[in-house]
Amino acid sequence: MKRAAKIYTALIFVFLFAPIVILLVFSFNEAKSLSVFSGFSLKWYQELFRDGETLNALKNTLILAVIASVVSTAMGTAAAVGMNKLRNKYLRAALDTATDIPMMNPDIITGISLMLMFVFFGRLLGTSTSLGFWSMLAAHITFCLPYVIMQVLPKLQQMDRALPEAAMDLGCTPVRAFFRVEVPEILPGIITGMIMAFTLSLDDFVISYFPQGSGFQTLPIRIYNMTKKTVTPKMYALATIIFFVILALLLLTNLVDEDDTQRIRDARRAKREGRPARAARSGKSRRPVRAAVGILTAAALLIAGISIYSSRQETRVLNVYNWGEYISDGSDDSLDTIAAFEDWYKATYGVPVKVNYDTYASNEDMYAKLKSGAVNYDVVIPSDYMIARMEAEDMLLPLNYDNIPNYQYISEDFRGLYYDPDDTYTVPYTYGIVGVIYNANVVDAADTGSWDLMWNPKYAGNILQFNNARDALGTAMYRAGIDVIVGTPTYAVPSWLVKLDPSVLAVTPSGQGKYGARQIMDIVNATYRFYGERVIRKLISHVADHPAVIGYQVDNETKYYDSVSEDMQRLFVKYLREKFHGDLDELNHHFGLDYWSNRIDSWEDFPDVTATINESLGGEFDKFRRDQVRAFLQWQADIVREYAHDDQFITHNFDFEWRGYSYGVQPAVDHFKASTAVDITGVDIYHPTEDDLTGKEIAFGGDMTRSTKDGRNYLVLETEAQGQHGWVPFPGQLRLQAYSHLASGADMVEYWHWHSIHNSFETYWKGLLSHDLEPNPTYREAGVFGREIAKPEVGERLVHLKKHNKVAIMVSNESLTALDWFLIEAGFPFGGTLKYNDVVRNIYDALFELNVECDFIPSDAPAERLAKYEMIVTPALYCTPQETTDRLREFVSNGGHLVSTMRSFVTDDEVTVWHDRAPHNLTDVFGMTYNQFTRPNGHVSVEFAGTLAKTPASDAQALIELVTPFDGTDVLASYGHYAWKDYAAVTRHGFGKGDAEWIATLLDADTIRAVLREAVEHAGIADAGTALAGQVTVRRGTNARGEQVTYLLNYSADEVTIASPVSGDVVVASVVVGSDGTVDESATAAVALKEGAKIAAGDMLTIGRWNVAVIAG
Repeated sequence: MKRAAKIYTALIFVFLFAPIVILLVFSFNEAKSLSVFSGFSLKWYQELFRDGETLNALKNTLILAVIASVVSTAMGTAAAVGMNKLRNKYLRAALDTATDIPMMNPDIITGISLMLMFVFFGRLLGTSTSLGFWSMLAAHITFCLPYVIMQVLPKLQQMDRALPEAAMDLGCTPVRAFFRVEVPEILPGIITGMIMAFTLSLDDFVISYFPQGSGFQTLPIRIYNMTKKTVTPKMYALATIIFFVILALLLLTNLVDEDDTQRIRDARRAKREGRPARAARSGKSRRPVRAAVGILTAAALLIAGISIYSSRQETRVLNVYNWGEYISDGSDDSLDTIAAFEDWYKATYGVPVKVNYDTYASNEDMYAKLKSGAVNYDVVIPSDYMIARMEAEDMLLPLNYDNIPNYQYISEDFRGLYYDPDDTYTVPYTYGIVGVIYNANVVDAADTGSWDLMWNPKYAGNILQFNNARDALGTAMYRAGIDVIVGTPTYAVPSWLVKLDPSVLAVTPSGQGKYGARQIMDIVNATYRFYGERVIRKLISHVADHPAVIGYQVDNETKYYDSVSEDMQRLFVKYLREKFHGDLDELNHHFGLDYWSNRIDSWEDFPDVTATINESLGGEFDKFRRDQVRAFLQWQADIVREYAHDDQFITHNFDFEWRGYSYGVQPAVDHFKASTAVDITGVDIYHPTEDDLTGKEIAFGGDMTRSTKDGRNYLVLETEAQGQHGWVPFPGQLRLQAYSHLASGADMVEYWHWHSIHNSFETYWKGLLSHDLEPNPTYREAGVFGREIAKPEVGERLVHLKKHNKVAIMVSNESLTALDWFLIEAGFPFGGTLKYNDVVRNIYDALFELNVECDFIPSDAPAERLAKYEMIVTPALYCTPQETTDRLREFVSNGGHLVSTMRSFVTDDEVTVWHDRAPHNLTDVFGMTYNQFTRPNGHVSVEFAGTLAKTPASDAQALIELVTPFDGTDVLASYGHYAWKDYAAVTRHGFGKGDAEWIATLLDADTIRAVLREAVEHAGIADAGTALAGQVTVRRGTNARGEQVTYLLNYSADEVTIASPVSGDVVVASVVVGSDGTVDESATAAVALKEGAKIAAGDMLTIGRWNVAVIAG
C-alpha cells in the first residue's frame, strides 16, 4: 500500500512538473526546435533582453506590481483593522462575504465589469480615453485588495485584544499603540499579503486584458500576443524567468509564514510553562521586513535599469492596432518595421516618436475595443469588410496623401477596391493568397506549377489540406469549374444553443417548441440573432475571397413558424402603437374590438393575441409576422453585404404552400415584400412526376418567383431529381423538367440534392445519386441536359429569357389569411375545405392549359405596373384597399380587361367589410351588385348564354353569389335553380374603354377553362399558342440577343405532331432518352426534327413523349 502511494505521489509530481522541466530545458536550447535539444546556449535569453517591447512590458509589469502591492497592502490593512473592530456580528459577516466575492468571482467577469466602469466614468467626465496605466493600476489594486485582507484579518483576530488596551493604559496614544503594539503582531500577515499582491499583479492576465489601454501592455499580455504568431524558445526563456521569480516570492512567503508560526508556538509553550514569552531574535523578527524591502528594492532597481536601457524622449506617440496579419518585428532576421520607422521618423523630422503597437485575435476583438471609445487609435489594420463597417459608422478619417508619397508605388490592382472605391480612408498593406507548400524531396518539379498537384494520384495519401472540409470542397468545385453559392447555416438551431437558451425555439399556439426538427426557431429571439450573427460573420468572412464563390443564400425557406412568443407579441404591440400613434380608441375602432368585450384599454396590458376571435387583429398579427420574415432576411443580407464583393449576389430560397408538393401562395411569407432583401429571388419548386407530370407547378412557381422582381430572372435553388416515393422521373422527364424551368425565366436549375443521404429525416428524399453513390439513369439524364445547355449555340440563346406577358393575376397574402378565418363555404374557420389557393390555382391552371402565360402582381402594385397588361384576373381578392380598387377602375377605364371571381373586394386591408354595395367601389365597373350568397350544396347548375352559349352546363361549387346585373350588362351565365334563376353567375360590362367580367361561383376545371378562353378571345390576346392548347404547352420569351424564343413542351406519354406556331432555328430538338438515362443515338437519329434546322410557321413538327423543342428567331 505504501509503495502504491509513493508511485501515485511520484506520478502526480511528474504531471505537475514535467511541462515546467521541458520549458526550462528548451529555454537553453541552441537551436530553434521545440522538440530536439541540440546543445546548451544562452542565445534566447540574449534575444529576450534585446527585445525592446518585451523589456518595456516587463517594466510596466513591475511598476504596476510595486504600486499595486504597496497601495493594496496599505488599504487592505486599514480595512482589516476596521473590520476587526466591528462589534455588530451581522455587519462583520456581511463585510466578510463582500470581501470574499471578488476572490470567488470569475476573473473575466471582474475584468469586463471594471472596463465598463472605466469607460462609463470616462464618458461621464468627457475624456477621449479612459483606459491606460491608471485604469490598469486601479484594476490591479481592486483585484489584490481582498487577498491582503484575507492575510491580515486572521492575524488581528489571533492577537490578544488586551495588548493595545494595556499600552494605552500605560500612556500610549491610540496611534502610537497601533504602530508600536498592533503592527508588530500582524506584521507577518501584512508582509504575506503584500508579497501575495505583488505576485498576483505580476502574473495577472485576465484582469489586465480588459482595462488595457493603447501603448501599455504588461508581460502576460505581451506573451499572449506573441503566442498568437508562433511559439519560440525566446518565450521559453521569458517563461523560465517568470517561473523563478514567482518561485522566489513563494519561498519568501513560506519563510515569513514559518517565522510567524514558530513565534506563535514559542508563545504557547511559554504560556503552558507559566513563564513570559521571550522576544524573538532581532534577526528573525526583521526577516519579513527585510524580505519585503528586498523585493521592492529589486523591483525598483530593475525598473530603473530597464528605463535607462530603453529610455527614449517620447515626445510623440502613434497608436497602432492590428489583428491577424502581423507587422514584422525583427525575429528570424526580419526587418523590425516599427523600430525602423521610429529611427526614420527621428532622422527625418528630428523629433522622436513612440509607436504603441497592439494586436488582437480577430477583427471583431479589435473592433470591440475601438468601438468602446475607451482608447485612442491613429492607425488600424483591419480586413476589408471591417473597413466598410468602420467607414459606415464614422470611425475613420480621410487620409492626407501628401504624407504618403510611397502610395505611387502601389499597384493599380490594389487601388479602388470595393470596400473603399475612392481610397479615401485606406491604403493596402498586405494582400493574402492561397498556395501549396510541397516537399521538394518528395514532389517532382515537373508536377508543380498548377493546382492539379492537389489531385495528382501519384501523391495520394500524402496531401494535407488545412482548415476544413468546406474549403476542400470549394477548391475542388473551383477546379471542376463549378460555381459555389454559400448558404448561411441559420435555419436549424444546434442543441447547444437550445440548452443555452430554450427560448430560441418558437412558442406556437400549441406551446413551447421541442428541439429536433429544423425551422422551429423564433426568428426575433435576441439569443438566436446574437449567435446567428456571429456564425454568419465567421463563415462569410472566411469564404468571401474564394474565387469559386459567386453568391450567398441567406437562410432557407424562411417563415415565422407560427411564433406567438413574448418577443413576437411585444414587437407586435410596439408596431400597433406606432401605427395608431398611441391612440387605443383608434385601434379599437379600426378592428371592431368592442365585439364580445375584446376592447383593449391599455397598451401595457395588451392581451395575448394567440386565441383572438377578431380576424382584423389576427390578420394584422399575421401581416406583422410576415414582415418579420422580410426584416429577418434583410438583417442577414445586410451582414453578408459587409463582406460580399460587388460581383457576388445575395439570394434566398423561397417556397410555396405545401400540399405534398409546391402548390400555391405561401401563407407565412409575402414573397413580393420579402424579396426586396435580396438581389436575385431564389425558389424551390417540387411537383408530381411520372404519370402525373403536367408542368403546371413548374410554371406556377416560376411565374410567381419571376414576378417578385417584376420580370427579372430567378434561380431554382431546389427541385427534385428523384425526390420522394413516386417521383422517379420516366426517361426524358428530367430533361423536360429542366427546360421547363428555363421556359419560365430561370437562370439556374439546382437539384436537392447531389446524392441521397444515409440517415435522418430526409433519407428517402433522393438526390441525383442514390445511396450507393453510383451513376443511375436520373444522374445520367441530368448530364444530358447539362451537356446540351453548355453548348454556346444552346445556352447563350436560352438564358436570361425575358417575358412580355399580357395577362396578370393579382394575389394577396391578406386575402389568403382572411379566407382561412372566413372559409369560402362557411364564413367561419370551420365547416369548409376550399381555400384561397384553390381559387388561385383554379384560374392559373386554366390559363396554363390555354397556353396563356401570365405574371403575378401584388394587390398594392402601382398603376404603372397594372398598365403593362391587357388583362388582370383577381381570384378571391377578398381584402382590397381603397387604392387598389381605384387603380383597377383606372385600368378598366383606360381599356383594360378585368376578370374577377367571387369573394373579391369584400373588405379593406384591415379585414373590415366595406359598408357600401358590393363589389366595393366597382359596382359601376362590373355593372352589377349583390348582397346575398349561399352554398349550392350540389343542387345548383350554371347555365351559359351569349358568347358562352355553347359551353355545357356544370355544377356550381362551394359558393354562389346572387348577382343582380344592371341594365346594359351582358349575362353570360345564370343559375339553373328555380330559387336562384333570376340571378347572374357570369357577367360582363363595358366601362370606359375596357370591360369587367365577374364570375360569381367556383367552376370545375373544364368549365373555367372555357370561360377564360372566351375572355381571352374577347380581350383580343389569343394567339397561335392558344390554338395549340390541349396538344402541347407553349411558353415564350425574348433572349439576350433579342430573338423570340418559343418552347414547345410535350407533357404526355404520346408523341404529338403539330403545325409550328413560329419560324426560326431549332435550338433544342427532341431526343430519345433510353432507360439507362443516356441518349439513344439510333432512335434519336430517326427523329425528323434536328437541332440547327430552319423552321417556318406552319411546318409540321413531331415532338416525342415527355419531350421538348425550342425555336428561336
